[in-house]
Amino acid sequence: RELLGRMPVVFPRASFTILDTRSARWLERYGLQIDCCFDGLAALRERIAARLIPADLSARFGTTRQHVEAELQQLRTRLFEFDRTLAAALDRSAAKILYQLSKIERKAAREALRRDERAAREAKMLYNLVFPHKHLQERFYSIVAFLARHGLDFIQRLYENVDLDSPDHLVVEA
Repeated sequence: RELLGRMPVVFPRASFTILDTRSARWLERYGLQIDCCFDGLAALRERIAARLIPADLSARFGTTRQHVEAELQQLRTRLFEFDRTLAAALDRSAAKILYQLSKIERKAAREALRRDERAAREAKMLYNLVFPHKHLQERFYSIVAFLARHGLDFIQRLYENVDLDSPDHLVVEA
């Protein structure tokens, strides 16, 4: 205020993440959104691994979970009529049972990921492109690397995709 004689004008800058065609294809293949990368590499690998479990095994886990939950609910109803304290104890035990079932499902997913090392490499490359060292891409990488890879007309393509009236973070496919 003292330098300018007034407060400076605040104008939000455009914010975006640049995806190459290969990375966009990976997101589509594994049914992921860009924000999945912001939860960390381990979480991204877990999500990809969950997609690699054979469909019949994944369906079996879902069916088993539904049956166990239904049986535990029926047991809880009967226990509640008999003794409320036992029903409360069952609630704690039921949470542990469902946790263990989820845990074995995650282990199966990790095993599927281990078997598919290509998916593990893709997860790592995608994470390092979108959220390198736990920083937004735009805060970590210089535009120079993208210009070298995609050509000088890349700046014009960015301008075409950026909406200055929108404060939303954009995903631009190069």
